Amino acid sequence: MVGIITNIGVTLGYTLENTIKRPGLWFALVGMAILTALVFTLGIGFMVLGGFPLNDLQPGVTLPDFGTAALIVGIVLFVIGILLEFFFEGIGVLILANKEITFKGFFATIGKGFQIVVISIIYSIIISIIFAIIGALGIFGGAGVNLLQSAATGNVLEGISQFFSGMDVVSVICFIVLILIEIFFSLFLTAAQVNFARGGKFGAGFRLGEIFGRIGKLGLIKYILAFILYVIVMFIIALIVGLIGFLLALIPVAGVVISAVVCCLFVPFIWIFGIKYWGNLFEE
Repeated sequence: MVGIITNIGVTLGYTLENTIKRPGLWFALVGMAILTALVFTLGIGFMVLGGFPLNDLQPGVTLPDFGTAALIVGIVLFVIGILLEFFFEGIGVLILANKEITFKGFFATIGKGFQIVVISIIYSIIISIIFAIIGALGIFGGAGVNLLQSAATGNVLEGISQFFSGMDVVSVICFIVLILIEIFFSLFLTAAQVNFARGGKFGAGFRLGEIFGRIGKLGLIKYILAFILYVIVMFIIALIVGLIGFLLALIPVAGVVISAVVCCLFVPFIWIFGIKYWGNLFEE
């Protein structure tokens, strides 16, 4: 298993290998990201134009009625955007599976992306139910009643103060349990996604024995340390990118455009680094 510190260097090397050393792939990912954002934005815009009577917004002013056609175009664009998002999720599956990042097998990649999204949604629904049950226990433990009463009267800040000052044992325990569950769930979901990516089948995302086996090899403490290190590294990267963007934006006339373009170039780098970092923690 790749060590936590060593993982930074290994992941960085992999990221550089698939960006700077593969400029074609790098720029293709940037283009796909921009296209996805653009399609989503246009889709939402057309749906708004087609779904709302604009003339009602400005009485006495005649505005064009885009109607059903715009709504249909918006829905189509939105669906295309979702498929492109699935494609990016599929690329993430290739990274987790230690396979070459490629645009070949476009629809197969979309299929993999769809499957990993479904796996994530299923687990998220389960954890949401658990959260709701434990959260309800915490609220009805006593302290949450003050918060709800204060919120109803508009004194939210006072309610929050009373909530923390009046928390009883049940509320405190539930609050701590929720934090621990959230930490474990993030670990479990990552292990499930890795297991799916490397197993190659949808069912691999639900093979609990294999998933818990991966978690056992990593360990909760090591995961928490890896998470802390990840936050520090990503903060440093974001700081560097932000500083570069700020300095470029100071260039007269074209500075803002140049800054935006350069920042966009860093998107695949950060994205690949994040996925590979977590995938490496679960190496065999």
